[in-house]
Amino acid sequence: MRLFFAVFPPEPVRDAIAGIRATLEDHQPGLAALRWVRPERCHLTMRFLGDFEPGRVDELAQAVATAVHAMPSFEVVLGGLGCFPKPARAKVLWLGTRTGREQLVALAGRIESALAAIGVEPEDRPFQPHLTLARSGRRPFRLGRDPLPDPFARFVVGEVVLVESVLGGADSGYHVRAAAELAE
Repeated sequence: MRLFFAVFPPEPVRDAIAGIRATLEDHQPGLAALRWVRPERCHLTMRFLGDFEPGRVDELAQAVATAVHAMPSFEVVLGGLGCFPKPARAKVLWLGTRTGREQLVALAGRIESALAAIGVEPEDRPFQPHLTLARSGRRPFRLGRDPLPDPFARFVVGEVVLVESVLGGADSGYHVRAAAELAE
């Protein structure tokens, strides 16, 4: 099973994200060639796990649920476009966070500590909260001026979900396997 922990914005925020593509393509036609993430799949990846045995899903979910249950819910304000690795030769287009960044980093730290306690190899790069909007193929793109309103959208983070990513076939997509609630 290919797994990751994520925070999904609520439907009204995903609906707003659906309109980003047209806005950006109007301002920068070269972005039309990107592979855009479907709005219902837009999320903040808290920790990518990769392939795990199905028998470990409960262990992973329980470890993270225990680690995050005392952390209070918090607000995230999305705003500001960015890209990886750099604006002049970008491969990934993302929407950043204006508020809630510190809490997202703390939440990712709790998840990382919980996973380390059950023997999951630590992440080898620092956590950077972002919501991926699109990816390029082989050719990089150049990010121009950001035409989005700032702040773009806001929502409350109240849970982290364990997601299975199924690639290809009739069952392809994201499937939530467990949810871990934050304190209210």
